Amino acid sequence: MSHIDNKDKFEFFLNHLEDHIYEIDHHGKVIFYSKHFEEQTSKNLVNCYLQNLLPVSSQMDLITSLQKVTTSLSTYNFNFQKNSKHYNLALIPILDSEHVLCVIRNISELYKLQENALRDEAKLFEVAKMFKLGFWEYDLKNKVINCSKELREIHEIPTHIEVNEDYWINSISKDTKILYVTKFEECFKSGYFEFSHEIETYSKKRKFLKSVGRAITDEKGQPVSIVGSLLDMTEQKIEVENNCEIDKMASIGRMAGSIGHEINNPLAIISGYAQKLKRLSKDENLSSEQLLNYAQKIEKTTMRIKKIVDSLSKVSRKSDDSDIQNISLASIIEDTLILCQEKFKNEGIYVDSNHLETFACLKTNPVEISQIFLNLLNNSYDAISHLKEKWIKIIIEVGTKEASIKVLDSGTGIPIELHKKILEPFYTTKPFGKGTGLGLSISGSIAEKYGGNLSIDETCPNTCFKVTLPVNWHTPHGIFLAGGFIPSKHIKSTKSLSS
Repeated sequence: MSHIDNKDKFEFFLNHLEDHIYEIDHHGKVIFYSKHFEEQTSKNLVNCYLQNLLPVSSQMDLITSLQKVTTSLSTYNFNFQKNSKHYNLALIPILDSEHVLCVIRNISELYKLQENALRDEAKLFEVAKMFKLGFWEYDLKNKVINCSKELREIHEIPTHIEVNEDYWINSISKDTKILYVTKFEECFKSGYFEFSHEIETYSKKRKFLKSVGRAITDEKGQPVSIVGSLLDMTEQKIEVENNCEIDKMASIGRMAGSIGHEINNPLAIISGYAQKLKRLSKDENLSSEQLLNYAQKIEKTTMRIKKIVDSLSKVSRKSDDSDIQNISLASIIEDTLILCQEKFKNEGIYVDSNHLETFACLKTNPVEISQIFLNLLNNSYDAISHLKEKWIKIIIEVGTKEASIKVLDSGTGIPIELHKKILEPFYTTKPFGKGTGLGLSISGSIAEKYGGNLSIDETCPNTCFKVTLPVNWHTPHGIFLAGGFIPSKHIKSTKSLSS
């Protein structure tokens, strides 16, 4: 049987608590205490007034709190600092007694953590401001959107304007609105979404943003809110577009010599026929049949020049998002090939483009898609022009949802360790001054912009790049089906197609 009585056990227990326990009356006089919160003090505190042990700035807090505790029988607490340490003081009424239990806890470590958290939060918001990063939370139950100051600045929303569902959805551009809503709804199931899109700010400016969101769930695993961030990528997008334009003009510049030669040849033919007509007309030996024959040849040669100039105009003009249209995939590739034909011919490179017969259409900007193939053809030219066997093949494979375009050449392939690097910006295997290192990176970005991708076909023994793009079988003039083309005037409804 223990020789320690209950009082000794209780005091032993209290002395081993980290908290400092005091029993005081409603005036603050100490009746009992476990240990003083200032450990270096050995003075007996019984009959001392606890408020006299506190810093002057906190003495009135204790007196006021004691009055509230004794009248309302509720718990009160406050924080104070003494000798560079931080404490929390809690007052708890003792039932059926005029005394109050006082618990003082050293919260210095907790205070440091809080200070560090606030400092980190301040740094985070400083970084957010620097990098144009805004934060938001969507409350699913109350349909309320809470957003940070930085997000309002990105959207240029005045402080007095409420950010609600209608504004949020209507700010997203029409082209990406449906896809954004789909991604947002998928977040409820997958728990995460990431999406790049355009918006129209409150002041009607266009901006390009990257949105990231994560679902917050309750204890049952049901989503209660979605928290996320918005990164303003407008400046980066403009820079990419400028680089894209530079790379495009560099590619066309490399073709310039052969294009000039391509135009000079038919011009020489026209000049020759014109001189013949001039000579025959002087000798008065020009028959109507000869005149018609030469006129037809001149017209045919002129159309050849026109085709070259038209193709150059299509590929070289400045790209604009408003240029989105339904256009034949084959026509885009053919226009690009016209610019390369003479260059390949002079170098003895055979181009097999006999697999371009397809009804597939793309809803896209043809100028940007042309740039993908111009880059790939230029790369093939540089890679195989010194080889004995020189050929390039373009193969189109069309499915119900997407088209796969392979550009392969007689090269021996790209080492596996370079497959990822070669698609990165500014990486090039070409000699200094011969390439910008942007072509493949920009081509990949363009493909992704329209829901496709650019990859290296690892199964091909030769060098083979594969461009995948979604097809659009619906055109303003009708619908392409496996059996042929149905003009729009014969299309009444979806039901009539299935009947």
